[in-house]
Amino acid sequence: MKLQLSFLFLFIGAITFAQSEETLQKEAKLMYQASYNMNFETVLDLTYPKIFDLASREQLGQILRNSFQNEQFKIRLVFPEVTFKYGKIKEVEGKKAVLITYVSAMRMTFTQKFYGNEAQEMLMGLKQSLPEKKVSYEPNTNSFFIEGTDAMIAISDNHTNKAWKFITYDKVQRPMLVEMLGENLLKELGL
Repeated sequence: MKLQLSFLFLFIGAITFAQSEETLQKEAKLMYQASYNMNFETVLDLTYPKIFDLASREQLGQILRNSFQNEQFKIRLVFPEVTFKYGKIKEVEGKKAVLITYVSAMRMTFTQKFYGNEAQEMLMGLKQSLPEKKVSYEPNTNSFFIEGTDAMIAISDNHTNKAWKFITYDKVQRPMLVEMLGENLLKELGL
């Protein structure tokens, strides 16, 4: 009888883990598709809620809209789908988390034509601020093409009601992420 119960608990644990992983993959795909389609309400729904302690949902929505389209430029993600690479799900201090990486590309199209060496200066500035990305200027469309590996952290904890929510990972934002997620969690994820 004990052996049967042990197998039952093992089986239930395996099914629960598989469902959690399946849900994670489904939600990650939904997050990327919402970003690609500029459906910022869905992006905000899938965002780790502690970010709203720093700025309200409305403020972050406005920041997203202004970042993707304003009087000077518009940004569009290039790939309708990406292939995610999932790290191992880690559990630290009551939080489940996983690092997700993927290759993404965006095109930043400017409304005003560049004159003289303005495009070259902008290209150099983008390359300096995004050293891990490949950046090129496309004069025919007055655009910059930016491609490289991006990362996001999926988190499931009490703040998310155990649902998977996401936050973009960028080295520059690490101090903010330490405040939200804790140093131990980031270290477990290899960040």
